[in-house]
Amino acid sequence: MTLDARWTQVLREEFAADIRALADAYPDERSLYIPVRELAVTDTRLASDIPRQPERSQEAAEAALHDIELPERNVPLGLANVRFTDLPASETFTVGGFSPADTMSRLIDVEGQITKRTEVNPKLQLGAFSCLRCETLTRVTQPPSGMMREPNECAGCELQGPFRLKEAQSEWTNHQKIRLQQPPEQAQGETENIDVHVSGDLAGDDAIEGGTRVTVTGRVTPVYNKGKVVWKKQLIGQAVTTEEDSFAEIDTDAYAEEIETIRTHPNTARLLVSEFAPGHAGDEHIKLALLLQLFGGWARESDGGRYYRGDSHIYLLGDPGTDKTGLLERAYELSPRGAITDGTGSSAPASPQRSRRTRFRMSSGRSTPARSS
Repeated sequence: MTLDARWTQVLREEFAADIRALADAYPDERSLYIPVRELAVTDTRLASDIPRQPERSQEAAEAALHDIELPERNVPLGLANVRFTDLPASETFTVGGFSPADTMSRLIDVEGQITKRTEVNPKLQLGAFSCLRCETLTRVTQPPSGMMREPNECAGCELQGPFRLKEAQSEWTNHQKIRLQQPPEQAQGETENIDVHVSGDLAGDDAIEGGTRVTVTGRVTPVYNKGKVVWKKQLIGQAVTTEEDSFAEIDTDAYAEEIETIRTHPNTARLLVSEFAPGHAGDEHIKLALLLQLFGGWARESDGGRYYRGDSHIYLLGDPGTDKTGLLERAYELSPRGAITDGTGSSAPASPQRSRRTRFRMSSGRSTPARSS
């Protein structure tokens, strides 16, 4: 059985419901997501080929998807994409936790936190170039990132240009670049990061928000570095999966009695303070301050028009050995989406750095991201 035939069989037998759902939402949604671990249960060979040969696997899967007919919906899926997610544990890494040389051109999962994102811009996907000598159009598929690729020679007069890009006759797609870095609690010294290029319906996706912890499925590719033998690395993103909040899955009904006990207690604050880091004796005022910070205030405006954000910031000072870290770690354990970091490798609050576009830019130092609600 050919590769295309195997993909056709798997899609029809295992992902029929997903394909029908895609057809119902098409063309507003254009991507069929295939979890590789789920695929491995049905076809181990197809699943094992995906990390090693991602482009070949995607081309075969998309060819099979485009050929599938849905008579009851009569919706051709000729422009639909296949995106792989949920790779095996052996192909899952943190930012900076993989060898670029060993994973080059492979599809991997990278876990990290989005720190920067560009706006969504048009990206040239298939360039139509007109020869300035004979006006013949030559079409050239463009790379996922980097410099525009022109024809080597004209398809008409067979001369090497010059050429002019015809924007209206070219094919375009959406593009966005994001920066993924280690979460603060994983960073040792300087924080590592990697740039990720996403395109198509993935650009501008709701999952791509600053501060969000995500798993990016992408292909590791090198970035040409001006003739040097040491190149930079990047990811050509194929899918972005938001890290699910464990607290969102908590069954609050199971804790109804405890919540009611706390609510009806004559001194709720004292009760919570006694349960906050019970192994730490004393310092009730510090525990209360940390608890109040965890609950947070509320934004309000006074009668005089002054605005209060309701945010609380604590600067905790003390002698060595007084368990300041223990108190902060306890607050981190209790805080949804919390993050904890120390000063190791921290820079100044802001420092000037060279920029490719401008002579200098200001770069912020290490700080703990705000907790989003």
